[in-house]
Amino acid sequence: DICGQQAHQRLRHRGAQRDMLDGFGKHGGLLEEMAATHAQWSAAREQLDRLTGDQLQRSERIELLGFQLRELDALNLQPGELDELEAELARLANSGRIEAVLREALELLYDADQGSAQALTTHARQRVEDLLEVQPALGGPAGLLGEAQALLVEAADDLRGRLDEVEHDPAREVALGDRLDEARTLARKHRVPPADLVNKADEIRIELESLDASDEQLEALREKEVELAERLREQAARLSAARRQAATALEQAVTERMQALGMPGGSFSVALTATSEEPPGPLGAERVEFQVAANPGQAGGPLARIASGGELARISLALQVAARRSQGPVSYTHLRAHETASFI
Repeated sequence: DICGQQAHQRLRHRGAQRDMLDGFGKHGGLLEEMAATHAQWSAAREQLDRLTGDQLQRSERIELLGFQLRELDALNLQPGELDELEAELARLANSGRIEAVLREALELLYDADQGSAQALTTHARQRVEDLLEVQPALGGPAGLLGEAQALLVEAADDLRGRLDEVEHDPAREVALGDRLDEARTLARKHRVPPADLVNKADEIRIELESLDASDEQLEALREKEVELAERLREQAARLSAARRQAATALEQAVTERMQALGMPGGSFSVALTATSEEPPGPLGAERVEFQVAANPGQAGGPLARIASGGELARISLALQVAARRSQGPVSYTHLRAHETASFI
């Protein structure tokens, strides 16, 4: 494994440095947990933002539906009521004509002093019955005339009852007309036939219930987002603690190797700087930066700025050796051979 001056330029990037620290500390499991939790939190946050963005539109819709439902409930239209209203209104509007026709029919049928159907039928029956002694066969027609006479009386009684039911109620007629006009106006507003207004009220109730359910969903989503954010903070705290522990061990291991790689007195450190991201992202709550002091007494600084190409190659070798050791025992002979080849 040759650690040349250009082969490890990626070590200058903080992302690579973070990956190396996490690899050294074996933080893969913690990072997987954080990535999964962050994906869930992001999905919840996105859905919450979408629902919250629609909140004004939903509120306006709820207000409109509530107003429409109050109108329909105030009308309180019953199934089949419109047909009954129209029939009653037609009767009231034609009450004068109905009364006149019924009186005329009663007059012709029964009440006229002369020439009524009942009087003429009675007279005809009596004349036919006078002939029964000389023409018994006329009993049949005489019986039919008797039945006709009885039917005429029954019809007259029915007509009198109907005449008594005739209403002259202008106030009732106006009230019925107003109710029908209100139903037709609401039907035009909702673009449905008047008879469908009862179903329209049920549809509005169902939609309002669904919007109320959306409010419950929104609240549940807020609680889920808060729960996932807290879980992210807890996971990030565990990762931060593990990184601090790994950073201490890596600093010691790399600094020790630097002494044998032409950098006597040099030192290596890992800076962990908290990020402002809230909640923490999938990669944790801090930035990782490798820092190095190449010579004794020299102030340390970021590896990307301080280290020369040759120093970068040496530090890369020291990091690889440290990483090798963190993964398990390595034979001394193999390690020395690796170091010598890399140093050359």
